[in-house]
This record gives sequence, structure tokens and C-alpha cells, in this order.
Amino acid sequence: MAAADTLFESLQSTQSMMESFDKSLSELCKDNTSESALDLQKNLMEYYHDLHNALQSTYETLKTKEKNPEAPGTRGKNKETRTLKVAGSGPVISKFIRDLSDVNVRPEIKVLCDKADGCGLRNYIMDNLKEVETLRNELSAALLKVPDASKLVMNALEGYDFSESGMNLGEKKRPPFSPNRKACILLLESLFPIFGDDDSGVVPSDVKDSAREIADAWRKEMKIENVESASWLDIQAFLQLLASFRIAADSEEDELWRLMFVILGRKQAPELCWSLGLSPDVPG
Repeated sequence: MAAADTLFESLQSTQSMMESFDKSLSELCKDNTSESALDLQKNLMEYYHDLHNALQSTYETLKTKEKNPEAPGTRGKNKETRTLKVAGSGPVISKFIRDLSDVNVRPEIKVLCDKADGCGLRNYIMDNLKEVETLRNELSAALLKVPDASKLVMNALEGYDFSESGMNLGEKKRPPFSPNRKACILLLESLFPIFGDDDSGVVPSDVKDSAREIADAWRKEMKIENVESASWLDIQAFLQLLASFRIAADSEEDELWRLMFVILGRKQAPELCWSLGLSPDVPG
């Protein structure tokens, strides 16, 4: 299936999702007219409208590229000019980091971080995934105090389980539950705020280079070039890797959107879009 055709299907799906979502939110908020509830409804709908507009723009670009592959400006421009900053993320991330000082990190996580035991930390997360939200904050708080948090996370990623990668599970089937891969994703999500909101120079160049090597290896192992056969969990992990180490600008924006479409139904999708810089006008 051509990329433009996949995008067209996503456009239709997003439009339907917006209508259904708006109706559900209206029902949910009709008895709650507080300012926070109304702001939530407004911000969520603005996000879906911005997402739909971004899909529409990318669809039109792809159609032009398919008709005229050599058309000026249709190849590579995004890689050169795009800056990946999360709209409004500065205050959000800064506040999040301040709040981390109040998080009580369990001793097991502290010990594993102090030992720089990435494998042990990954295994501990696998055994405690039922506490995923609590773990996310504790991990971010712990990583913030680790001198080389990025190296610790990279060590944990060496044990990423590729055994299910590339399995053709059918359009509506989910991959088998994988504590290993979910633990790796959670570590990457927890690492993201540690580098702050500025994409320029915060992540050391040698760290970015190491992350690029991992990304190249994952791309081959996960077979994500073929989105129809790739696992959505692998795609989510790959995109989170790009976001957390601030290397998404190395990729074509069209490619990032093509991969994002696979996981649009996941609850992490909005935040991952922001993290990748794909929705610069979405309220922070």
C-alpha cells in the first residue's frame, strides 16, 4: 500500500475519532462545568484538530511527491530545517523536574541506579509493571541524580527482546504482552525529561551518536520499514528512543508520521507526538 493511501485511511480514521471523541467528552463534561473540565475538553479537541491538519498536510505532500518525485522541496527539507521542540514544554518539563524532588524513590531502584546496573533495573521494572505510573515518576527522579543516566538506560536497552519483532499479527491483533519491551519503553519515557526542553546541545554529542547506533540496529531488527508487518510495540519503542535522545531530527518527518500512524490509538501517542516535535501548535 502506498504511503499516501495509508495516510488517507488515517485521515478518515482521525476524523471519525474526533467526532466520537467530541461527543463522548461533551457527555462527560455536561454535568461538570468547572474551568478545569472545560479546559480539558478544549485542549483535547484542539490536539485532535491539529493532528488532523498535520495529517492532511503530510498527505498532500506525499501525493505531490508520488506524482513528481523530483519536485523541489519534496525531499529532505524536513531533516535540514526541522527543530524538535515541544510547544510549551519548557514550563511543563521544568515543573515536572521540580516536582521530582518530592518523589520518594524506593531503595531497590536507588541501589540499581547507584550500581549503574541497567540490566538489573530493567528486570526490576519487568517484575513491577503493575505499578507503571508510580514507577515512571520514581525512575525519572532516580535518573535525575545519576551522573550518566543515558549510559545506564542504554545498557538496559541492550537486553531489548526482539523475539516478537516483525511478526505479522494481523491488523487488529495486539502483540503478546512483553514485559521486557514495556520495561525498555518505560525507561526511555522516564529519561525524556532529564535532558530538559532544549533540543540544542543538551544531549552530549557522543550520547547522541551512541543512540543513533542503537536506532540503526533496532531499525534492522524490528523490520519497521514495513509498517504492515512490524509490531506496534517495536514502533513505539523506536520512536521513544528517537524522542528521548533528541535524535528525531535525523529522520524525515514523513517517515515519523508514517510510523506514528501505527500507534495513534495508544494513550501515549499525544505525548509522543509532542516529544518528536510533530505537533508544534498543540497546547502544552
